[in-house]
This record gives sequence, structure tokens and C-alpha cells, in this order.
Amino acid sequence: GGGKGSNLAEVLAAKQASFEKSPSVESELRKMDERVGRIYSSLPRNAMLIVLSGQGNTAYVKHLMEMKFKCIRSAEESVRAIWDGKCDEHLHYSVQQAAQTVCLVGIKQ
Repeated sequence: GGGKGSNLAEVLAAKQASFEKSPSVESELRKMDERVGRIYSSLPRNAMLIVLSGQGNTAYVKHLMEMKFKCIRSAEESVRAIWDGKCDEHLHYSVQQAAQTVCLVGIKQ
């Protein structure tokens, strides 16, 4: 229902979104783009460049799973009620996001 857990799911989703848009994440992505650009520039003609990303934010998913475990294993009903269907939806979404990777292949002309 619309209990405490739904509020927790909203807070977690907002926190995840703010992290993904943080200046430090954007800065690291810019640095990575510059590095890949330098590698590409240094390649000889007709060379193939393959860029494969790693996983998404698995640390965040692990944190969510630990939080879920603590909530559902609690002896207190009020704590167990914090983790609800909305929280499970957010966890599922976060797992799906963390599992995504990107593979880019290019031939230098």
C-alpha cells in the first residue's frame, strides 16, 4: 500500500537519480570520453576499436538488498512494513539498470 515503504522507495529513487546526475559522475564520464578519444586518435588507419562498458551501480544494488534483508528480517512489525512492493519495484529497476552494458565497435577511417 501507500505506507512507509512507498516513502522509502521514493527517497531511494530520488537519491539514485541525484547520484547519477552528480558533477563527480559527469566529470568521470568526461574524462573517460577524453581517454577513449586519445586512444582512437592514436590508432592507425583501418584499426578496430572496441569499447565495452562494465556493469552499472552494483554497490547501490547490494545496499538495497541489504536494506531489504534487514527490514524483512526485523522482529518489529513497523520495520518490516517499511519494505513494501514499491521498494521491491525500485530494487528490480536498479538490478536491471546495473545489469546493462554497452559495446561500441568502430573502424578508424
